[in-house]
Amino acid sequence: ASKTIKKLITKEEKEKMSKGTLVHKMFEYLDFKNPNYDYIDKDFVESVKHFIEIINVEDAINIYKELEFTYKEEDNINNGVIDLLIEYKDHYDIIDYKLKGVEDDAYSKQLEAYRKYIESKTSKRVNTYLYSVIDKELKEIK
Repeated sequence: ASKTIKKLITKEEKEKMSKGTLVHKMFEYLDFKNPNYDYIDKDFVESVKHFIEIINVEDAINIYKELEFTYKEEDNINNGVIDLLIEYKDHYDIIDYKLKGVEDDAYSKQLEAYRKYIESKTSKRVNTYLYSVIDKELKEIK
């Protein structure tokens, strides 16, 4: 379900990808309910704090990070890794972290695959979001 790169990457693109990996690791190991920002890269502390402020983890039943999945839909096998899945009493929120831009159509398709997988496992409503770490923007994807 991830975006596919079909060309050689530049040095700048490789650096962005490395930063993206760093951001994912920071979120993966951060305890959202009791955050300790001492281990967050100084360039991203404010963005991570902002993220924690705008998501509702206090009412969360479960928080899943880097959730790997595989499911079959018709003749296709879909797989991916959901960055963040938060379960609430009546719904789920799927949040995918992006370093910057959240406008790429490939991201919407990626989240649609995530949504279909979670909907196949539950009767609860599923909401999908992209979070731009640099822009500190949480965008709902419908």
